[in-house]
Amino acid sequence: MLKFSFHNHTYYSDGENSPEEMIAAAGKAGYTHYAFTDHIYSEVFEDWTMDYRKYDEYVQRIEKIKKDCEGAIKIYTGIEADWYKNHATHFSRFEQLRPKLDFVVGAVHVLMPCNDIYLIDGSAAEYELCLHNGYAGDADAMAADYYETYLQMIEGLKPDLLAHVDIMRKNNLDGVYYDNNAPFIRQYRKQIAEAIKAYDLVTEINGGGNYRYKNDVWYPSDAMFEELLKCEVKMTVGLDAHSVDMLTSYYDASLLKLAKAGFKVIYYYEDGEWLPIKLNELI
Repeated sequence: MLKFSFHNHTYYSDGENSPEEMIAAAGKAGYTHYAFTDHIYSEVFEDWTMDYRKYDEYVQRIEKIKKDCEGAIKIYTGIEADWYKNHATHFSRFEQLRPKLDFVVGAVHVLMPCNDIYLIDGSAAEYELCLHNGYAGDADAMAADYYETYLQMIEGLKPDLLAHVDIMRKNNLDGVYYDNNAPFIRQYRKQIAEAIKAYDLVTEINGGGNYRYKNDVWYPSDAMFEELLKCEVKMTVGLDAHSVDMLTSYYDASLLKLAKAGFKVIYYYEDGEWLPIKLNELI
C-alpha cells in the first residue's frame, strides 16, 4: 500500500532528528514516498532555517540515503522555500540551491509591513509584535496582507507543493483578532483555491500544528477545504514532521480528515509528476 509525506524536516533546520533517523522511521512505518524539505536559509531567522553553507552537504547526504534505500522507498531532495512579499526568495539564496533539488515546497511564514520582517508562524507574542508594530493593531489588514502574500507566492514560485495554506489562523483560532469567516476572508479563500487550480498546483493536508501545539490547528481549515473541493484542487499529505514520532502520530487521521471533507482522490508525487489514487484505497 502506498504511504507518503512530502513535507518533512530534519535537524538541518528546525527538526529534531537526522536525515538517517527520519528515513529509518519512515521505512519502519511503511512509507513508500518521502521528501526531505528543510527550511531554506533566512538571513533574518537563522535559528530555525538551514545554514546556506550546508546546502551542498544537505543535498549530498540525501543523495546517499537515496542510494542506500533504492528499491525500498522513493526519496526526494527538497526544500521549504519562504516567500517574502515583493522580495520573492531574496533572503534565502534560493537560486543557488534550486538546480540541485527534486522538490520545492512553497510557504509563507513571515510578513513584511513597511519592509520590516515579522514571523507570523510563531508564538502569540511574535504575532502581537507583528500586529501592533507592523499594522498599528489592524488585524484585518494583517490577515489580508498574509493572503495577498500567499497569492503572490503561488504565482511567483509555482512550487511542487503548497504548504499550510491558511497558517495565518494559527494564533486566531477563536477569532480573537479577526473574524475567520469575514467576507474578505471568504473571498481570499476562494481566490487562493482558484489560483491553485489555475496553475495546476498541489496543496497538502498538514496536521503539524495540531501535533506540535496540542490544539485544533489543521491546515487547511474546514472552510478552506470547501473551496479547494469546489475547485477540484489536488490534495496530498504533508505531515510537516519535525521528529520521528510525528511520522506515525497523525497520518491516518489526515486521510480520514480528507475523506470527511469530501475528497475521493488524492495525489502522490513520483518521478516528477503527481499521480492520483483513490482515497479509500489508503484508509
